[in-house]
Amino acid sequence: MKKLAVFLFIFAILGVCFALPKQTLSFLPSAKAACVVTDYWCAQKLGFDYLPSGNQALISVDAENLQQIYQQIKPYCVLLKYDSNQLQSVKNALSITNYYVQTLQNQTIVYAFSPKIKDFRFVDGKKINVQIVVDESDVLVGIPMIMTGF
Repeated sequence: MKKLAVFLFIFAILGVCFALPKQTLSFLPSAKAACVVTDYWCAQKLGFDYLPSGNQALISVDAENLQQIYQQIKPYCVLLKYDSNQLQSVKNALSITNYYVQTLQNQTIVYAFSPKIKDFRFVDGKKINVQIVVDESDVLVGIPMIMTGF
């Protein structure tokens, strides 16, 4: 019994000492619109107003509540909408490294990596955790990627 108590005590100490802080997006400029994509059951259980999309739920949030909701749930992705003149400030805030840039019709799509974002996906063997779509008037930022279409 003593061994179990000692083990639990050491486990608790290690958990407190090495617990990572939750991911934050507070370093980003304030977006004019934001959406969090999570699973349907999470949104329903937590009582959010959401738009269902298959097994996913799209939760529209204002800039003031984004951080709280982002830390409350583990989203599949976060979508942030900015004016096109904010592109450079967003890139600077994320400290991104561009990996791929492509143009489709009137949109430029950037696949990048930010050391400030924990989550990532592998695309062609490279870690990608920021996707940016730029058109004439808006910038759409997806963390880790845009999973809803643009």
